[in-house]
Amino acid sequence: MIHNYNYVRIKQKIQRTDDVISLILEKPDDFYYHPGQFIMLWVPEVNEKPFAVSDITQDSIEITIRAIGEFTLKVSELREGEGAGIRGPFGRGFELVSRNDSVIVAGGVGIACMSLLALNNPAIPLLYGSRSRSDIIFPRRFQNCIYATDDGSLGEKGFITDIFREYAGNNRLKFVYACGPEKMLLVLLDICRKLDIKLYASLERYMKCGVGICGQCAIDDRITCIDGPVFDDISLSNLREFGKYKYNKSGQREEI
Repeated sequence: MIHNYNYVRIKQKIQRTDDVISLILEKPDDFYYHPGQFIMLWVPEVNEKPFAVSDITQDSIEITIRAIGEFTLKVSELREGEGAGIRGPFGRGFELVSRNDSVIVAGGVGIACMSLLALNNPAIPLLYGSRSRSDIIFPRRFQNCIYATDDGSLGEKGFITDIFREYAGNNRLKFVYACGPEKMLLVLLDICRKLDIKLYASLERYMKCGVGICGQCAIDDRITCIDGPVFDDISLSNLREFGKYKYNKSGQREEI
């Protein structure tokens, strides 16, 4: 374990959905974050996990978390005024090639990773999909957004990949920036390769160290925390495990 933390106070806790919260944390001095990177959040006597930064202000950073496991459930119980440790940012983020002929795609809690990129580039359309209206994490944050829900309770009805396929067919796209479930990204890759669209996608893999030492986040011969988490379509096409296998916290390979 690498202990090089900035200790910060929780300024505010916001309940976004039934199982998603945002923590507004003090921003450390000289904190520079590139959209698509991640930080390691440490809770004393619990553990540490990687999270994207979903928003930044002059004096605060926001991380958005779905409380589904032991660690994230403990994080969701933290109170305003309590402290935590953060280290980073780490990894390769999104390199914005062009604001023209581009679109941002987010599925589910993947919006936490894409939020800052969308906020920094409001002219780029955002396609944001989730299961239903109640699962939309940021329903009023983005101005240039097409919402999609599986049940049609908000915006377009259908999977975000279907919405993207139609959108790409009606617009001259050259670049796509995306984050979401890996199965979703696999479909996006297939569409983009067929339509000759450049894809940059952020992968979520189980990370322990964040700096390439433990190898827990390996995908083929790549280490997600240092070679990614953002990969382009060429790299993704050459990764045999992409969309098929991942490694759990015990280091065992399992199907996605």
